[in-house]
Amino acid sequence: MNMELRDALQNRYVQQGMIAGAAGMGFVLDTVVIPHRERTHQSVTLNPVLDRAGRYVLSLAGVRSDTWAAVHTNHHGKTDADFAPMIQAGDLLDFRDEHPELDWPELPERFVGLDPVAELTPKEVQRLAGLARRNVKGGYEKPDSYTKEEVEAILFTTEPRYFYEESPSRIKDGIRRVKKFWNRNDSEPQVKKSPLDILREADIYKHFEVRDPHSPVLHRLGTLGVALHNVGLFGKPARHYEDRDNRPDHLKDVDLDKDGNPPKDRKVNFVVGNMVLSATLGIAQGERSPAQIAKNAALGGATAVAAYGIYIGGGNFINSYGHGGATPWRSFVTGKIKMLKDGTFAADAPAAATTATFGEGKQDFHHKHPEAVCYSKFAEQYLETDYSQVYLGHTETQTENRKPWLRWFDDPFGSAVLAAVNHGWGMKPGPQFADRKPGELRPDVPSEEVIELQVLRVKTAARWMLEQQAGHPKAA
Repeated sequence: MNMELRDALQNRYVQQGMIAGAAGMGFVLDTVVIPHRERTHQSVTLNPVLDRAGRYVLSLAGVRSDTWAAVHTNHHGKTDADFAPMIQAGDLLDFRDEHPELDWPELPERFVGLDPVAELTPKEVQRLAGLARRNVKGGYEKPDSYTKEEVEAILFTTEPRYFYEESPSRIKDGIRRVKKFWNRNDSEPQVKKSPLDILREADIYKHFEVRDPHSPVLHRLGTLGVALHNVGLFGKPARHYEDRDNRPDHLKDVDLDKDGNPPKDRKVNFVVGNMVLSATLGIAQGERSPAQIAKNAALGGATAVAAYGIYIGGGNFINSYGHGGATPWRSFVTGKIKMLKDGTFAADAPAAATTATFGEGKQDFHHKHPEAVCYSKFAEQYLETDYSQVYLGHTETQTENRKPWLRWFDDPFGSAVLAAVNHGWGMKPGPQFADRKPGELRPDVPSEEVIELQVLRVKTAARWMLEQQAGHPKAA
């Protein structure tokens, strides 16, 4: 080892940077195996000792694999879609059919603003709403009456209704609360509600299970919005799924200890442990004064924060770029996300980004084949074909001439996991939801309503193209 390298490795900041990098990437690696492959997709089953150790590491990151997997299952089942606006419109259309004696305005030819692409006829809205309503939990009931303002807002609002609600910053929220307290004895001015305000008051918008929890096309800022706000978007449904009754059936009883308690959050342990480690390394190198020990302890705390930053940054990149559509890099700048030809928005990242995120950059492939252990078309494992194609009746298997060795270049980490599964090195093939009923979809594949919506998106885009070719002023 040359002198310059040795001196660099003895630098306290270099040492702590290496620790932060190793810890952050360790959190990512742990996540893509246990809550992702094992819990969400059941593609692998870990040795009990490895599983227990991995879940302990996750607890240092503040992650519960059961809630993480519940959010991720929802992401796959409702990928890039929000059915709350469609259920709301479908409820009204059903109520209209049940009460023809009332004075109803003429229905719009197509509903605009229920989806980022699809413009839906009333019948299509009712069909999608009926399918999506089956997944609503918590005793949801259709409204039994409507005001004139609600009817007009539901039928004629063309602004996007699918965007995530804007959460005010803590500072702004604090200022608002202070003003409200200060003026508590004053009569509040009556502010006329906008149509969107009226729509958002409906109970259906409180149900996380009917929408993708972190999709760029559902964020006002698009891909950049998810890159900046992924933690907040993930946190709300995660708190919802802490209640085991809200989770999918395959996740109701996972990760509980022998007394039925959920795993502990050990973020404080991780921060304190890094502070002690950093101070100890400093003492070993002769930095023993109280000031030096305090400085190194603070450096250890910063190391823990940096590790969390690496972990969070990886997730933010995957969930933003990975659903940035046909031109993901451009979508960061323009805010516009171009739909793929099949009505989806998932994207595969370049090889370097895929390797750095342990294969998670392959989002398009992964969403089409959630059962796969290795996210590569060259892997010798396609347990089932593309689920959207199965639903549409195309069940033929792919006949591409595969060269299995190429998977090591396409997805190195997934290839290593697949090799471990095949040879029994600490893990084995997972159950792959083998206990589901005949004809029942896996919980981690696009739901029936999502697949139908994707087809309707393609039809809408085709109609736009034909209208543009015909010189239609709206499509131009």
